[in-house]
Amino acid sequence: MLRIGILGANSIAETHIKALLKLDQLYEIKGFYEPNEKLAKELILKYKLNVFKDFETLLRNVDVVDIVSPTIKHYEYASIMLRRSKHIFIEKPMTTTLDDAKSLISLSKEADVKVQIGSQERFNDAFEDVLHVLNKPLLIETKRTLDHKKFLPNQCLVLDYMINDI
Repeated sequence: MLRIGILGANSIAETHIKALLKLDQLYEIKGFYEPNEKLAKELILKYKLNVFKDFETLLRNVDVVDIVSPTIKHYEYASIMLRRSKHIFIEKPMTTTLDDAKSLISLSKEADVKVQIGSQERFNDAFEDVLHVLNKPLLIETKRTLDHKKFLPNQCLVLDYMINDI
């Protein structure tokens, strides 16, 4: 059983936690690290998870890290983890630049570890329900409604969410 740690405590992290709890025969959630105490407290109360006091402690206690931090931190965190030979799952987008993505791919090959990029919207029930009726559509119109108050000031909503819609 692989020991997994979650890096981040936002709404996407909660979606990942729910999925990981269903895979309890494959993964043991060891806890998460989130520098924002308010976000961390909500997950602690709701899921009774261990919270690591710092990033280093998380790394020492896991085999896999699920990165659900803001995209601008993905490269920084992932490159550290890969240099420590940790498998990683990164919520899309992988990085903010193509060069950073290529660097992570090289690091993963050197470390001989697995890297997977997640796109949870691909498995959204609404998307799954219409797949069987779509036949060469000419136009698809969507409307995404988000509570902008839930997002961090340094988070790019276009990069993090519009990619799902495109």
